[in-house]
Amino acid sequence: MVVGRHEGGVAAMALGAALAGTGPGVCLVHQGPGFTNALTPLVEAAKSRVPMLMLVGDTAEGDSGSPFHVDEAAITAALGVRFRALDDPRRAAADLAAVVEEVVRTSAPMVVSVPRSLQAASSVAPTYEPAPVGRGAAVDEAELAKAMTLLGSARRPLVLAGRGAWSARVGDDLGELARRLGAPTCTTALAKGLFAGEQDLGVCGGFALPEHRDLIARADVVLAVGTSLSRWTTLRSRLFGPGTRVVRIDSDPRIAVGRHDVQIRGDAARIVPALLDRVAPADQDTWAIAPSYRSPADPTPPGVVHPVLLSRELDRLLPPERTLVVDGGHFMGHPMTFLAVPDPAAVVLTSARYQAIGLGLGAAVGAALARPDRLTVLCAGDAGTAMAASELETAGRLAIPLVTVVYNDAQYGAEVHHFGPLGEDTRLDRYPSMQLADVARAWGWHAATVRSLGDLGALEVWLADRTGPLLLDARVDPHVVGHFFDAAHGR
Repeated sequence: MVVGRHEGGVAAMALGAALAGTGPGVCLVHQGPGFTNALTPLVEAAKSRVPMLMLVGDTAEGDSGSPFHVDEAAITAALGVRFRALDDPRRAAADLAAVVEEVVRTSAPMVVSVPRSLQAASSVAPTYEPAPVGRGAAVDEAELAKAMTLLGSARRPLVLAGRGAWSARVGDDLGELARRLGAPTCTTALAKGLFAGEQDLGVCGGFALPEHRDLIARADVVLAVGTSLSRWTTLRSRLFGPGTRVVRIDSDPRIAVGRHDVQIRGDAARIVPALLDRVAPADQDTWAIAPSYRSPADPTPPGVVHPVLLSRELDRLLPPERTLVVDGGHFMGHPMTFLAVPDPAAVVLTSARYQAIGLGLGAAVGAALARPDRLTVLCAGDAGTAMAASELETAGRLAIPLVTVVYNDAQYGAEVHHFGPLGEDTRLDRYPSMQLADVARAWGWHAATVRSLGDLGALEVWLADRTGPLLLDARVDPHVVGHFFDAAHGR
């Protein structure tokens, strides 16, 4: 049981624990304002299909005059989240167990309301048996044959894997399939780390390096597995040209909404091996070789660091067994591009769908508790850190061994870099740089201000014993615009 300082932070902890761990994230919040404070991480969980359970108190039935009363069911429905009220003390424990099973099975969040009239009642432990896990429907042979025809005719095939491919544990089979097809690989942001090697182009879409993005755009047939092909992955459908054919494999019934030429709906754990059985090794080499990244040539003023060089040096210093938690903001493409992860379970992207900032610190606490075998590394902006500052106290009080790197540009960088070129006045988006290292020390953190790469010696010292949390207030060059930013805005 972990006690946080703000309901939004606690809900973000459950989000991070679910993304990094092996089971659903669970949080408990108060009725009324406790519930409404916790809504933003709940929406991110719904949009990103994260198994998360929120237990929320409620006023006694019929007590609509209470100052804590809100229509929890209506609010939850408006957010696109499922809701269940426990109303029978005799079945409450069994009903709750069934809810947990549904959350895990559907990989989606749920809110469970526990009214005051039930909280003091006794209940009976569940006596039912969990539903058996099925193997899914048989592979559609007709659609499989269509897929084989497209893949067999491809001159420049590409294998694109999403988080669903990781969940189905088909990464090795997809890697072998790519080798047989003579195809490079790439992933969505949430499947970062699934592939490795010189034929892997990294993250597809907004976080791709420009030279990788150009290679990805040349594909004539894309095999997309376990991905919704979101606007970020496809750069608002601009990444693949009209002549690119798409074969999609996904268990989500919403697959029919997105782009595809051939769709195979079902369990990738059955479909991918079936494809692999039908593909012979390619006679030609892979058509694309991942180019190496060129360091930035633009000079960095004294007293600040270049965010790309900072990210690359962090990747060198940090242990490879890490969980990477990334908050939202302009900075986020730097760690998402340049910090490696051992597998997709090590990626906790708190703004994957809803694009809220400020969820990173809570999510990092949850991820660190869920995976103590890996060092949790949070990359956040200065604005997002300020929004979540209450959870600095939580991490310091619990002495959680995590590293927080703040890309501090003393501005809302996304707004400055987007609206500035449009001629808009961005003075209100800039502010004096916060002394975040001092704030962190006051709540029990180790902390250092980073104005040059040499200042990262503080990280090396901390890594020697990893006692308590460490915050690095990295003063990054505010004029650097990320390679991902213009691509995301069609520039």
